[in-house]
Amino acid sequence: MIMKKLFLTAAGFVLSALCLQIKGQGIIISPGGSLIINGSGNIVINNGSLQNDGTFVAGTGTVSVTGSSTNPTLSGSSILGFYNLKLNKPAGNLSLARNLVISNALELNLGVLDLNGFDIDLGSTGNVLGENPAAYIKSSSTGYLVRSVNLNAPTAVNPGNIGIELTSAANLGTTIIRRGHQQQINSSGYSINRSFEIIPSNNTNLNATVKFFYLDNELAGINESELKQWVSYNSGATWLLLGADIHDGVANFVTKAGINSFGRMTLASSVSNPLPVQLLSFTGQLSGVNTLLQWSTTQQINSDRFELERSLNGSSFIKITSIAASGNSSITNNYSYSDPFEFGAPVYYRLKMIDKNGKFNYSQIIVIQRGVIKNELITVFPNPAKGSVNVRILSNVTGNTDLTIMNANGVSVIRNTYPIQKGLNDISCNVSYLPQGIYFIRLPGIDKTIQFIKD
Repeated sequence: MIMKKLFLTAAGFVLSALCLQIKGQGIIISPGGSLIINGSGNIVINNGSLQNDGTFVAGTGTVSVTGSSTNPTLSGSSILGFYNLKLNKPAGNLSLARNLVISNALELNLGVLDLNGFDIDLGSTGNVLGENPAAYIKSSSTGYLVRSVNLNAPTAVNPGNIGIELTSAANLGTTIIRRGHQQQINSSGYSINRSFEIIPSNNTNLNATVKFFYLDNELAGINESELKQWVSYNSGATWLLLGADIHDGVANFVTKAGINSFGRMTLASSVSNPLPVQLLSFTGQLSGVNTLLQWSTTQQINSDRFELERSLNGSSFIKITSIAASGNSSITNNYSYSDPFEFGAPVYYRLKMIDKNGKFNYSQIIVIQRGVIKNELITVFPNPAKGSVNVRILSNVTGNTDLTIMNANGVSVIRNTYPIQKGLNDISCNVSYLPQGIYFIRLPGIDKTIQFIKD
């Protein structure tokens, strides 16, 4: 059956083990309409888009996007969940205009899939097939490829075949991996166009080996022989050089062993345009009536100064002092500042590291408390949220905490357990598959709830 456009109203359409080929503008499922694939039916959209404002049921079927049209989209106000999604476009990108869920396979035969600021959630069963220099995923803005997996003493496990292979004798438990496609450090060009954020339930003493794969078209002009693994433990504010044990420029991977904890990981050069300031530590402690703040760096490239910032709520900061950097250096440099500010409630500090060209990064936030730290739910960001929401909490113990997200009717829709440290913590929770609306976050032992909007 060949059609130029399929417009589905309340009557709906059921496709069994047939092949429906759509040419032209594509498929629009209006509110109240439905498109249901029974079994392993196949829909081919040639030079067209798919817009779902009604109900789309994928069954175990395949939706193939083909043709050379400039920019077809997958869009709509309702959930777009696929069993198999296949891309076979000799020209033009396929762009997302909403988040997707794929439960079995994202098959890339030919063409470019642009996330365009949205996420593809592979859940715990989805896989990427066939990605290569002629068929790959990119993002013209933000957007992530998300995969969850249970990792207990994994050996060379590449979850969902998304391009990162993990080995560890430790049990990591439930682990969320988010693959991004943006250069790191304020998009200033210091890394390749690929990163992985690895969020395991257990993130200590892993002694892990990471095999990081990449494509040549993600190199962003970096000399391939200089690639090393880097990690950030504060969402890209500062970076630590891990190095490389094995680099294969033909098979396109960099391997590093002896990694004890995961964070956001990328590949970058340690020679030309390295990530600028490598912060070893940033700490604070009470010293009489003052707060002694100390930090150390292991590498400084074109560093100009450090600005210390203070906050009383963990989100709105003011500058309290500026200290000149020691200039270009590959040795350890130590800095300190004594803040005479007197307080009773918790006080938050962060370090702004500024280069000579005006570019800057932030350190992690630390908290100083006179007396006993109280558990506190501080803020949620971004708000509204599309892919993931970050929850900032203050904890008086190291251990695990249960995070619950409820909808506007008070029904629990997400309940996850996360490891936390004593002090300030940022927890990232995937909410891409939730319907648009208002939600509330709650933590045990804290009366306060915080509202956020799922966009």
